[in-house]
Amino acid sequence: MGLVYGGLVAAVILLGLKTGLILGSSGLPASFLSLFSAGLGIGLYTLTALFTDHGPVLAHLIERYTFLGGLAMAVILIYLSIQQPGFTGFDQKKTISWRTYGVGLLPCPFCMLALVLWIIIMAPAAGITVSVLGRNTAILFGMLVLATGMGVRQIIRLTGYDPHRIFNRILFLLGSITLLFALTIPNIVKSMKTDFRPITVESPFHLALVAAGLTVIIFWGYLSQKKVIKEVRTSGDTSRFRISG
Repeated sequence: MGLVYGGLVAAVILLGLKTGLILGSSGLPASFLSLFSAGLGIGLYTLTALFTDHGPVLAHLIERYTFLGGLAMAVILIYLSIQQPGFTGFDQKKTISWRTYGVGLLPCPFCMLALVLWIIIMAPAAGITVSVLGRNTAILFGMLVLATGMGVRQIIRLTGYDPHRIFNRILFLLGSITLLFALTIPNIVKSMKTDFRPITVESPFHLALVAAGLTVIIFWGYLSQKKVIKEVRTSGDTSRFRISG
């Protein structure tokens, strides 16, 4: 049971850190961060209450549409990450459209639904009601999002970095990771359902020969690059490392 609880807490922590990271880098005021975090917690509890008696429907929805939803979410995040902020006012203050904020700040809907399904499945096994477990999980999730968002916001303020640039980079990183997971995890899950046979090596000698050849090539490339860097440092000519254009 402890392992199951640990899995639920780990899922909440990952989703909370991811959401709080984006929220804290958005450059929005602290009051908005507080309201948004509370809204996410309330939203998670509301979804749990709505799907308490519809677990099989939720499981079917997640299984059927997670792949397409993950691809769509990844494309949207990557698209939003390459949008440049506009400028308003005489001080040329940077602004990001509310469309970008609205989509970028929200956690992945299928991640939220998967978390709700986990709560519904775990509650009977833990001997508590779905409402109680959903409430506790929602509180933990909202507090984690708020704490992470406030922490990231304070770090950005202390370092003086441009929050919009960080916001775009985080969106791009999360979009790329979402795309990678959407393309790989369904195949991994499908392959886990098939019967496996152990891999047999037909010729250990040829395998060792290939491994030795790769090792020699990598080591030779390392020594060659090290020699080039040493010659450049000795001569003081760094033109070969400059990017033309």
